[in-house]
Amino acid sequence: MHLKINAQIDDGEEDRIQIVVDGIPFNIWVTGPDGSQRFVNRTYREFFGVGEQGALGDRWQELIHPEDLKPYTEKFFACLANRKPFHSELRVKRADGEWRWIESHGNPLFSKTGVFLGYIGTSPDITEHKRSYQAIQESEVRYRRLVETASEGIGKFDLEMRILDVNERAASLLGYPTTNVCTERVLLTAKRVKIERGKRYRYRPVEGYIQRLPEPR
Repeated sequence: MHLKINAQIDDGEEDRIQIVVDGIPFNIWVTGPDGSQRFVNRTYREFFGVGEQGALGDRWQELIHPEDLKPYTEKFFACLANRKPFHSELRVKRADGEWRWIESHGNPLFSKTGVFLGYIGTSPDITEHKRSYQAIQESEVRYRRLVETASEGIGKFDLEMRILDVNERAASLLGYPTTNVCTERVLLTAKRVKIERGKRYRYRPVEGYIQRLPEPR
């Protein structure tokens, strides 16, 4: 498969460019002005398990998950028509048959005279990133559920002791609805909480402690 982007570049220079592109450990693709795929690098071919001709033309659409095909192609061809940068996430079938998430970025290519030549793009595998993000989201949901059902009052404060977040039990101890308590400022003594609201103060008896969280690195 020979990379041909610009007729003004001589064959020797394009050979050198192709060696570099084939060595990049990301899926690289180049389309023509009609959106048909003209070139894919070696990493792309190995990732999808296709030969040199297996992803050219519109065959790349056969690699996309059926649920993602229509929204992806509609967005791609809309960007193509307007000569705008393209970005999207989608599922594709890897060479081993596993569905993987990739993130496609495409930038329009123009000749020195301004003629639109097509797109050059990358599509790295982001499956593990997706799984990590989902695990974090699920962990936060479990944490929130534990906090909300706790019998103790739990709150989050900034360095000036402004309330950032509390659970229902903490709001009850402070004497405010959960939706209102985060506008208050709290001052603690040994056995009571002083709630500052304008020039008025309310005191509530409490038991417990505040732990300062470590600064983010």
